[in-house]
Amino acid sequence: MPDDAHFKQSLVTYFPDKLEKFSDAMDGHRLKREIIATRLANDMINLGGPTFVNRAIESTSADVAAVARAFEAGRNIFRFNEYSDRINALDNKAPAEVQIALHDEVIRLLRRQSYWLSRRTLGQDALPIADVIAAYQPGVDELKPLVTEIASPFDCEAVEHRFQAYVEAGAPEDIARDVARLRPLTSSSDVIDLAKAVDWPLAAVGRLYHAVGARFLFDRLRAAGNQLSSTLHWDRLAMRRLIEDLYGSQQAICEGMMAYAKSERADLLKDLGSADAAWADEVVSAWTDSQSVMVKRADRALEEISSTGGWTLSKVAISSTQLRELAAVVDRG
Repeated sequence: MPDDAHFKQSLVTYFPDKLEKFSDAMDGHRLKREIIATRLANDMINLGGPTFVNRAIESTSADVAAVARAFEAGRNIFRFNEYSDRINALDNKAPAEVQIALHDEVIRLLRRQSYWLSRRTLGQDALPIADVIAAYQPGVDELKPLVTEIASPFDCEAVEHRFQAYVEAGAPEDIARDVARLRPLTSSSDVIDLAKAVDWPLAAVGRLYHAVGARFLFDRLRAAGNQLSSTLHWDRLAMRRLIEDLYGSQQAICEGMMAYAKSERADLLKDLGSADAAWADEVVSAWTDSQSVMVKRADRALEEISSTGGWTLSKVAISSTQLRELAAVVDRG
């Protein structure tokens, strides 16, 4: 992993600034790989926490090198260092408690992106890290200012709640707003892949993806799962896997809706550049009508589960199974 060309800057900045003119010679330093690996390991622990690597391996079955690559790619794709620098700049200007809360929210997204990249793009035949960053960073930059326009009402309400909580705790409004909007961006990689696969505008795909999340309760289920706590290791691991399954099912259903619109409802594709929330709802409605039997079956199960008290691991698991079966209809179609 340290041989990836992306880490050249990490090697150069390890030395005093005045030695930068010898950067080419540094490639021959006999401890080059150890310096890079140590700096990256420190960053993974400092940012991700002491259990980050073990949790990533358990959740993805990836090896340590793949997790390390994913961590590095993920933090660059989302420009996490910029968030961390802004939060750290609040030292002695805002309460430490709110700084910790802001860092926790940033790390939440960093972990999920690391898991996602470990599983999908940085395996044995790994692309260079710079190529992975180039593939996703522009799309993430495009989606960031659109969060409150394309996210579901449930997610938008949660964004506003986090923003108000950070401000009341003493955070400046600009950083409070930017960090509060991060959670709906967790699915950015999926949205970008979907948009590239069919050459649709990213904003249109984002609106459709989040409309799917609202229609089939994906956003509520993930929120419920994230709020459940357990002292049992395997329960925590099971919940992390379930949340990943929910993302996978949401992506598959969205993909099916896009294919359906292309083959059956060409009228919905005439002006994708100006697609709005009403357009996304129309696509969802048209697809659900075309799959009415399976959709009604999923709806009945979700309604029954969500109306019988608080959420539990088993309820989230059964809901995930129902939605996975609905997503399987897309695969068979």
